[in-house]
Amino acid sequence: MKFPSRLLTLLLFLGSSSPLFAQSVQLKVSVGSYSPTSITHGQWLTINATVTNTGTAAAGFSHLAFYLATDPSQITQGYLLGETIVEPLVPGASSANKQLIMPLRSDITAGQYYIGWNTDDYSEVGGGSTWYLSSSKLVVTAGSQAGLHLPYPMILIHGLISNDLTWDNYEVLFAKLGMSFGGRFDFCLNADGSATSALASLDIKDFTNTASVNVGDYYLVNFDVDRNGTLYNNATSLQQSNASAAVKQGIALKSVIRTVLSVTKREKVILVGHSMGGLAAREYLQNPVNWVDAQHHIAKLLTLGTPHGGSDAWTFGVVDGYTEAVRDLRTSYSNGANGVYLFGGNERVLAGLGFYNMDVNCNGIVGDSIIGLNQKPMYINLALANIIGTAGFTGDGVVAADKANLNNYYKFTTPADTFMVVARHSPSSPPFFGQSLVEVSDVFMKGLDEPSNPSLAYRVNTDTTYFGFITPQSGGGTFDSDTYRLTVRQAGSLTVSILDIPISGISLRLYDINSNPVASASSSGQSQIAATTQVTPGDYYIGVSGYADAWSWRFPYGLLARITPASDVNETRSVPLAFKLEQNYPNPFNPSTTIQFELPVGSFVTLKVYSVLGEEVATLVDGFKPAGVHQATFDGSKLASGVYIYRLQTGQYIRSQKMLMLK
Repeated sequence: MKFPSRLLTLLLFLGSSSPLFAQSVQLKVSVGSYSPTSITHGQWLTINATVTNTGTAAAGFSHLAFYLATDPSQITQGYLLGETIVEPLVPGASSANKQLIMPLRSDITAGQYYIGWNTDDYSEVGGGSTWYLSSSKLVVTAGSQAGLHLPYPMILIHGLISNDLTWDNYEVLFAKLGMSFGGRFDFCLNADGSATSALASLDIKDFTNTASVNVGDYYLVNFDVDRNGTLYNNATSLQQSNASAAVKQGIALKSVIRTVLSVTKREKVILVGHSMGGLAAREYLQNPVNWVDAQHHIAKLLTLGTPHGGSDAWTFGVVDGYTEAVRDLRTSYSNGANGVYLFGGNERVLAGLGFYNMDVNCNGIVGDSIIGLNQKPMYINLALANIIGTAGFTGDGVVAADKANLNNYYKFTTPADTFMVVARHSPSSPPFFGQSLVEVSDVFMKGLDEPSNPSLAYRVNTDTTYFGFITPQSGGGTFDSDTYRLTVRQAGSLTVSILDIPISGISLRLYDINSNPVASASSSGQSQIAATTQVTPGDYYIGVSGYADAWSWRFPYGLLARITPASDVNETRSVPLAFKLEQNYPNPFNPSTTIQFELPVGSFVTLKVYSVLGEEVATLVDGFKPAGVHQATFDGSKLASGVYIYRLQTGQYIRSQKMLMLK
């Protein structure tokens, strides 16, 4: 078919505005790098990328995903390491450097992997494309490096007739988030072998292998241990360990918390309890006699399906209904009396009800008047959250929704965060529909949300990278504000950086102890930002805030604070106004030369040297540097004469220079 010349000209002129020539977004990774080239589990991996829109239409905000895969053609089927936001890009424009800094996931097997970048990972702008490094592979070796990446470590406590395997689904989640496992604590709570007695001093036996407890983000507690130390062996009613009294569980937690504080060198922990595990946490918290010292050392209590008000649900034959635990969990008894453990009363009201013993406070004496757990003070200097299942007729099938809500038993100035979710009590509970409370990862991460209240702020230290999460809130809102507290011990320049930003906009605010603002920074599609200010010794607050999206709970942001003392040589010079990479001196050189660069703000910096063929020959800098003027020395004594290229890369700046070595 022949087009008239004028019609053909018109079609060509219309170009992309015509359906025949529709405009499109095409996002590609134009520059990518990573370090180190060989790594083990827990070691920090830094990946950089620059995204370019090579299409004909403008792109809005999108997400760049970072993957590991053995097969480059299946890169998005590999391990997802993380994601960062990418700012809007007009045709032909390139992004600022996108950087991911994460410890290597513990579930990645040893081997060789391609680093992969998937642009527009959620098809937000219609410009998805995968680009991978085909010339080199990351070598993952066996072994692991211990690390704590949360401000405070978590201790997870299982429920009735269960064990630490309760948390298997969440352990998979923790591995994906780069969190590390610190160890398991094993206790038999019926060491005398008799169900008719409950004396704590004879019943609690610690079988924990303390040599296996290391620094980690989370720890597991296991009460499913028989009197000989055999795990997962509570098949008979006479063993009873994981159906023992809440009082004994709370006493055992004292040893766990003491050990975790000692190993991690942190001042607090986060307690997470499923079902009766939440009451075990409360038993420790609300009885100062259990505390490690004069403080409870709890930063947050998160409970999942915990019967704060008890449960009279029958156990469907799964649980022996006459154990100490069932006795303590009851809201009321068949004789009409209130549950003694939760609501108080004399132990003798249990007579004739068939329970194996009536010793609620586990002191070896029957007939004591008990102050119920819900009659004891609930300390308010910690954050609180409930996750409540609604898949049953009145709750999760075991615990009624109103009885799983701690706010119904204590009137808090700031109510405990409450998350309702269509979920059943546990995988073993009647399957009404939906997942169980130990399978709802997104809700679990919401429950772990860092507090916004400065009086509850999580304490952080300098020179340590912490994980935080931007998550939807319990009231249904998406605006999340996290607050941290930092102690500065010497005058100097304080730089606080937010790394691995997964949302389109995040705000960073620094305040003094009186809540006066001292510095701030905000992002708009940047993957890292920093705020710098001069400080004197004292305490400061760090506020991180932003609007959660559907995926942000899956990807932690990084928080890092650095102090450059006032006496540091870099602080004796004025802070540069812009990023700058100087020409090396001397040039030409033999065999060494000095490279100087300037940073207007504290930044993560990589400075590498390449051959003219693009082969990396040296890494001179790979880490955080404060604002100021810096120098690095390149020694080429083991290399041949010729032209080399040195390249400086920060979050906002990439520059290369040539240098000549003549021997």
